[in-house]
Amino acid sequence: MTELDFYLPIVPVVLLAYLLWSFNRRLNARIAKADAQYKHWQGKGFETSIVTPRIEFLRRDYVSAVRTGRPPAFARMEKVAKARCVVRELSFFRDIHGGAESAEQLNEKPAVGRR
Repeated sequence: MTELDFYLPIVPVVLLAYLLWSFNRRLNARIAKADAQYKHWQGKGFETSIVTPRIEFLRRDYVSAVRTGRPPAFARMEKVAKARCVVRELSFFRDIHGGAESAEQLNEKPAVGRR
C-alpha cells in the first residue's frame, strides 16, 4: 500500500467534516438570530369591539352571516373596470392618446339604425 492509497480516503472525510461544520455554524447563527428577534418582540392587542358584533351576528344567524361574507365574482370585475376608467382619465394617459374621449363618451353605444 502506497502513501496515496492511505491519504486518498482521508480527503473526502475531511471535506465532509468541513461541510457539516459550516452547515451547523450557519444553522446556529439563524437560530440565534430568531431567538434575538423573539426576545425583542412585543405582543400587540386588537380592538375586540370591532369583532364582537360580527361574532354575535354569526351566532344568531349563521346562514346569512356566511352569505354576506364575500361579494360575488362580478363585483370584483366591476371594480377593475371602474379602476380602468379612472386610470384612463389621468392626464398622463390623456396626453399619450391625444386627448381621449371621456369615460361617459366611451361607454355610450351608438344607436343602431340612426345617424
